Amino acid sequence: MNINKFPKEIHEQLRYYIYRLIDPRDGSTFYVGKGYGDRVFNHVNDALEFEDDEDEASAKIKTLRPIKNAGLEPLHIIHRHNLTEEEAYLAEAIVMDMIRDCLTQWAAMVPMNMAMQIVWN
Repeated sequence: MNINKFPKEIHEQLRYYIYRLIDPRDGSTFYVGKGYGDRVFNHVNDALEFEDDEDEASAKIKTLRPIKNAGLEPLHIIHRHNLTEEEAYLAEAIVMDMIRDCLTQWAAMVPMNMAMQIVWN
């Protein structure tokens, strides 16, 4: 079953949440994010709509395109939900720390000391 959005009544129950996108070809995590609403599903659409300028394409988009071209969908894992925005930023940083070696987005992230200032302020 391919789900690409949550039912409206679920949005209020989820509030902010932390999620991972997993490559179904090898089970690797290639993105960790903080979401609200249908954010967890928007990445696939973003990848399909992005222009073909490889210099500008993010590692996330470069991972999603071959998944879609293989006729597959990334796996979406919601780790925590019903969070405030501040709790979500902290939880996102914790999950990223736990699996940073697997993330293709890590190279584009802000330095950790800057991220922690954002979380704690």
